[in-house]
Amino acid sequence: MSRVLSVVVFGSLALSGLAGCSSSSGTSDLPGLGSVFAPKAATLAVTSDPPGAEARLSPTSSCRTPCALTFDKPGEFSVEVSREGHVTQTVPVRVSAPDSGFSLPGTGPGLRVEPATLAVGLEPVRPAAGRGSRSPRADGRAGRG
Repeated sequence: MSRVLSVVVFGSLALSGLAGCSSSSGTSDLPGLGSVFAPKAATLAVTSDPPGAEARLSPTSSCRTPCALTFDKPGEFSVEVSREGHVTQTVPVRVSAPDSGFSLPGTGPGLRVEPATLAVGLEPVRPAAGRGSRSPRADGRAGRG
């Protein structure tokens, strides 16, 4: 009987010890267990006016609006939204870990994204100011026509 009791106690302590190995980035220090203790990923819906802009989170993570970007760890990020002929917008995004402690995979709260959705209005690029109606002539001097 004492052998069974010691296995149950040891197993409980080992499980609670593993829960404490989870780091703030949502991964474990133990190989192969990072995804077990990681909070659920968060998704940010991105729209733009006009639609069809590129929303870029990193050089390898981008999508065409309307779309969604996925975050799998907490941190401060920048989402760059660009479209040819329009001024590029860069928007800060904060991803935070859930407040609760240990939960079974897929059952606990996920990461939180602020803002919850991203709607970006892109302004058309305007021609450089100050040139008026004067255009360069073939000889390089400014003039009309």
